[in-house]
Amino acid sequence: TELGTGVLDDTDYFGTSVTGIGDLNGDGVNDLAVGARGDDGSETDQGAVYILFMDISGNVDSYYKINDTDLGTGVLGSNDLFGGSVENIGDLNGDGITDLAVGAYNDDQAVYILFMNTNGTLNSYYKISESDLGVVLDINDKFGRAVTNIGDLNDDGITDLAVGAYTDDDDIDAPPGADQGAVYILFMNITGGVDSHYKINESDLGAGVLDDNDFFGISVAGIGDLNGDGVEDLAVGAYADDDDIDAPPGNNQGAVYVLFMNITGGVDSYYKINESDLGAGRLDDSDFFGISLENIGDLNSDGIMDLAVGAVGDDDNIPSPGNGQGAVYVLFMNTTGGVDSYYKINESDLGTGMLGVNDWFGYSLANVGDLNNDGFVDLAVGVNGDDDDVDAPPGNGQGAVYVLFMNGTTGEVISKVGSYGINASNSYAVGYINNGTNDYSLSGALNSHKWNQVVYTYDGSRQKIYINGEVKSDGPLTGNIIGDTGNLILGDLFNGTIDDVKIYNRSLSAEQIFALYNNRTDLIVSQELTAGDNWSACITPNDGTEDGIE
Repeated sequence: TELGTGVLDDTDYFGTSVTGIGDLNGDGVNDLAVGARGDDGSETDQGAVYILFMDISGNVDSYYKINDTDLGTGVLGSNDLFGGSVENIGDLNGDGITDLAVGAYNDDQAVYILFMNTNGTLNSYYKISESDLGVVLDINDKFGRAVTNIGDLNDDGITDLAVGAYTDDDDIDAPPGADQGAVYILFMNITGGVDSHYKINESDLGAGVLDDNDFFGISVAGIGDLNGDGVEDLAVGAYADDDDIDAPPGNNQGAVYVLFMNITGGVDSYYKINESDLGAGRLDDSDFFGISLENIGDLNSDGIMDLAVGAVGDDDNIPSPGNGQGAVYVLFMNTTGGVDSYYKINESDLGTGMLGVNDWFGYSLANVGDLNNDGFVDLAVGVNGDDDDVDAPPGNGQGAVYVLFMNGTTGEVISKVGSYGINASNSYAVGYINNGTNDYSLSGALNSHKWNQVVYTYDGSRQKIYINGEVKSDGPLTGNIIGDTGNLILGDLFNGTIDDVKIYNRSLSAEQIFALYNNRTDLIVSQELTAGDNWSACITPNDGTEDGIE
């Protein structure tokens, strides 16, 4: 619909990859590059990349398509899958224009460095293949399936790259495993060539860490200096990992490795994110968590970079489960590589009927900057199986990209509305949510005949009751509150005096709640959506006594 009737053909898989490219044409709005790995040029499945010049509403003003016509006759062959990955690599050659890296992982396994013009056309290119690496890539290593900008890892003033080879099997097992996967760290020069490289596989992580068919390297994302040691770090997806907490273990639930790097390209240490971090039962078999990754900056303003993760096989949608609709997890990170909290974006957020079976929402992800100028980073999500096109009848696998305008609280796409609040009797406090059908509640015991601080929080994935600064009850609850007529209720059935009320438009952390209990309101930072928003209400100071002063 955005590109025009007949632009996309069946099985083009537009949205296979996506990256934000900044304001390429200088109109004040950030633009996108989108891969369509199944595009047919002069031969079948050669692949293409679309440069999309955007407007602030998320629509496409115009586009330019890069394919074999731009690269030259005979450069791309049948089934090369050019556009299987795409990444903004900054201004590599110093001409003032953003450049791109594009994977063609079914070529002789290559990454193309594209030196761009501001109108989206190609100035020149350099092709990285095994001759640049000085190694022999095995058939079907899939080098180039993922590529990311990792900044200047070795401090030579030039941007470096990480490239996934998710079916590599050169591990340390005897005999070698199958399709465990690997990531190549490429130390670049300004011509687009490779000065040297380092290969990360099971040898760096430790014997037995990767299993056959984990597909480590299916996705990669530069995540900045997460642990504050002065070296850029890396997130790597292993979307078929099955080391979960179920008994027996699941199948293809997926995982993400956070790699704490050194300047040689090696791994000092790592943290593995899987169902253990999200909670028992959060990932199902064949969710493929980790198929895509993106650094989304510090979305919740806690000073720590956050991460978006695709799970294309997820089917926890509304109103009834579908197969392969997909989801995106927004992970609020800590400096150890672990997850403090998360929010899951799926059809519940987009609206009933928006996603179809095997749409694979979350196949690719891109931080597109603040597209609509509201102060928050926005997210582009590839849906490469989408077939809601303008053809009659609809096509098959043409693909699509969703532009999500985010907020800075829990990563939600739409705000939670409905009935929720706190009740209390003479001995228990109860926090609850009603989604229009059922009440979901937690309770905690109060100290009789004493002042009590009662806090109820919900962050889109878990609800908690705090009594006097301590968690007294904690339970899972995923999704938005559905409905539009309910109210916030405080003090219903309350047997006593309410001395202090504070309402926040975000779920506070345990540390912030404890700070409030100790009357340290200075530690709570405003999360205004726009300047001047009323974001909290304070009726009386927290003095710890039942004086009822208002």
